Amino acid sequence: MMENRINFIEWMKAVGMLIVIYGHTSGHEILNPTLPANIKQIGVVFFILIAGYLLANEHRAWPKVLYNRLFELLFLSFLYSVVVSIAHWYLIGDLDESNYLPFMLGINVIFNSFPANPSLWYVGTYIHLMIFWALILRHVTIRPWMFVVVIPLEIAVRALLMNYAGDFIAYQLLTNWVSIVMLGMYLGQQSIGDKLDSSNKTLILYVAALVVAVTAWVWLTRALGI
Repeated sequence: MMENRINFIEWMKAVGMLIVIYGHTSGHEILNPTLPANIKQIGVVFFILIAGYLLANEHRAWPKVLYNRLFELLFLSFLYSVVVSIAHWYLIGDLDESNYLPFMLGINVIFNSFPANPSLWYVGTYIHLMIFWALILRHVTIRPWMFVVVIPLEIAVRALLMNYAGDFIAYQLLTNWVSIVMLGMYLGQQSIGDKLDSSNKTLILYVAALVVAVTAWVWLTRALGI
């Protein structure tokens, strides 16, 4: 298995997990360079970008891809939710029913709140991303000009949802993550026909530039009081 690993992906997963853990602890109160967004959201971006990159290099039938990517996630998450429900029912008389919403085809994304276990929000969003890939993105060759269309549209939709539907809905809906999965696919498609490792340096530069740009933008808006 080790020869099939891609170094930059392993590093992105490690850094992404550290960022998510940091953002879920008191550390982000000491230093959170991406305010008003929580730095843990950057960790989520890493994993969605990785998913896009790997999906771009998928050659298996789409039902097989969906099964391989969703079954283990759904099974283990559902099992965890059942264990939590049993424990909480015994301890406090609460089944934490909202934890099961993500398993209903991700219906949790239309509620302006996270499930009782906040980490489970991602399950619903990931289901939608995979369905979107299977129906549309797997047929598309990502071009740079597409980002000129998608990113402003994504920002506009997110702003409208934040204003009229709520911050949680704006964050969880597929419309908040399309540009990131497309970026991952774009970079992945550039590596087709070559060794995947050949694009490591390029991808690392893209991701580093993205993180720097987001951080610089947030600092600038905070300094200007926007």
